[in-house]
Amino acid sequence: MAEIRDILTHADQGDSPCPLVRDLLTSRLPQIRARIAELEALAERMEHALASWQHMPDGTPDGHSVCRLIESFPDSPSTKETP
Repeated sequence: MAEIRDILTHADQGDSPCPLVRDLLTSRLPQIRARIAELEALAERMEHALASWQHMPDGTPDGHSVCRLIESFPDSPSTKETP
């Protein structure tokens, strides 16, 4: 990782890498929080899917459908409208 190399270079040159570390964390923290929010939203969708599918019977692939559980879930690729 380039950031680690920069931190070590500063330290090797006798310069404090602390400002660089602060800047790095300041720039990375919003990215990490956004990723966490994405993962939490995904986990909620997965929990909703599991709850919705709990009493649905399994289906057999018929050439038009592979897994009707996935295909029954809102916003799955097969249920989205195409322009």
